[in-house]
Amino acid sequence: MTCGSFLDLPYPDNTFDAVIDRNSIQCNTIEVVETVIGEVRRTLKEGGMLYSILLGQTNKPEAFHAHYLDSPATRLEREQVQWLFSGFSSLMVDQEKRTYNGCELTLEQWHIVAKK
Repeated sequence: MTCGSFLDLPYPDNTFDAVIDRNSIQCNTIEVVETVIGEVRRTLKEGGMLYSILLGQTNKPEAFHAHYLDSPATRLEREQVQWLFSGFSSLMVDQEKRTYNGCELTLEQWHIVAKK
């Protein structure tokens, strides 16, 4: 088992065929997220894929245990998502919107599939 940091992944370039991030990298500042995405891109093989889910807008940020990017109130727009993943050769960005408890809680998530 290897332990490391998002900011300096302990793997050589072109190691992985795929990387999955499910609401992990979003728990950082936008600068850290940008660095992490660069590290993931570095460690992916040519043609390798990244699947990531990032939290979008919610009407109750206090309902989530993780602080999202710079503050829980930050809303990540499609253009920002596209910019963060712009170093990939192809990119698919889908938005998911869900409601809970009779629409009391709303949540948006970005689903990203990026190819190196």
